[in-house]
Amino acid sequence: MNANLTHGEQMQQAKSFFSRFGRPILAAVLVAALAGAGYWGYKSYRTQQNEKASTLFSQMTQQYEQKNAKSARANAEKLSKDYDGTTYAMLAQLYLARMDVDAGNIAQAAARLAKLKQADLPTGFDRFAALTLARIHLGQGKAADALKDLQSLNPGEFAAEYEELRGDAYLALKRPADARKAYQAALAKLDQNDPYRAIVQLKLDDLGEAA
Repeated sequence: MNANLTHGEQMQQAKSFFSRFGRPILAAVLVAALAGAGYWGYKSYRTQQNEKASTLFSQMTQQYEQKNAKSARANAEKLSKDYDGTTYAMLAQLYLARMDVDAGNIAQAAARLAKLKQADLPTGFDRFAALTLARIHLGQGKAADALKDLQSLNPGEFAAEYEELRGDAYLALKRPADARKAYQAALAKLDQNDPYRAIVQLKLDDLGEAA
């Protein structure tokens, strides 16, 4: 794997990651956050402010799906500014990072995710933000930073992706033995019927036999 990808290759990697994991986790995290009675935002969803945020978030997601990037970004930024402290505002930040990637602003997406990662995020948000930031750093040739992004992270449902990213980072740092272990761990976490196994297996095969 080339540790110094071109800007276009960085964009493609980030877009692929969002495409594979973005929509399911954004939906799942929103449901979990709204249902979690112990989470700080739970009580405020009865308020008028959160009802407005919910409506605006729905408009923003529809605009994004309809490829109306200008309106989607404007509403996402409004959510982040006017409804700070709600789950919708944090989701808007993830969408803004995705829109940054769509627009080719990789550095801006990385900066946004780094700031988001430092926040007190509910489970699911923290994992997705950290994994996406690691993927972007890896594409920028910052493999050591990618490993730091993954430190102390409980990957949960992203265990396979976490191990694969670690493998890619180790490979970029010319640590093939560690890369091999990480890819093997990724395969062990993937369902036997998951077509993505072929990609991870190819990376493992490219390393050849262990010395």
